[in-house]
Amino acid sequence: MLNHFLAKKDKIKTGSEGNNFTGSLNINNATVTIHINTADSLVTQITILTYDDLYGDLTSSYIYSQYEGLNGLNFPKKIEINKINGKIQDEVVIASAQFINTMPDLLPKPDDFEWDEEEEEKPEITIEKYNSNIYFLYLKQPDTKSLLVEFNDFLLVAEAPLSIANGKLIIESVKKLIPNKPIKYFTYGHFHNWYLGGLRPFVHEGCTILTRPESKEYVEFIANAKHSQ
Repeated sequence: MLNHFLAKKDKIKTGSEGNNFTGSLNINNATVTIHINTADSLVTQITILTYDDLYGDLTSSYIYSQYEGLNGLNFPKKIEINKINGKIQDEVVIASAQFINTMPDLLPKPDDFEWDEEEEEKPEITIEKYNSNIYFLYLKQPDTKSLLVEFNDFLLVAEAPLSIANGKLIIESVKKLIPNKPIKYFTYGHFHNWYLGGLRPFVHEGCTILTRPESKEYVEFIANAKHSQ
């Protein structure tokens, strides 16, 4: 990481935070910031700011401490890891270290290797009327479906897979199909992005989210996530 920053030093945004010098660089659509203690020039922390369609702005941090020396090289024996804005936490402790004289053989890239360019598919929904009150909304790209139930004065939608874009598309399709009734409720059958990834547009629409008490905190976390993009 330090070598990469040195190679891109003309693009680094510098600053300070307490006793640390900070340098930030955009790498693969993420903002990576290195914190270096000005007293001993050791890296104390690396933070990575990324964007997720469901969780919004996500900060992962790697905190380095308990440095020891080995053949003139300083390395941290303790690394604290925090992901998804602190929701997932881990710790790595290095019990021992040694120098190896030869570099390991890395997997070579094949001579004819190249990335295939994927064509962006246009979002598409087809609607099947199951009976007088129930409709299935088939989403072509994720190859899945949502459920629409029509009541006397309102509508209920169940499932919005994977993304905010899919949630918006479902709402637009429902409004075209039944324009005179509001979508009052949204629910989902499983605690997974495949079923509630498109939750936020329904919150914005003013829908009541039907969920279990055990899932309330997670639903609120998704609904209140900061989205800078």
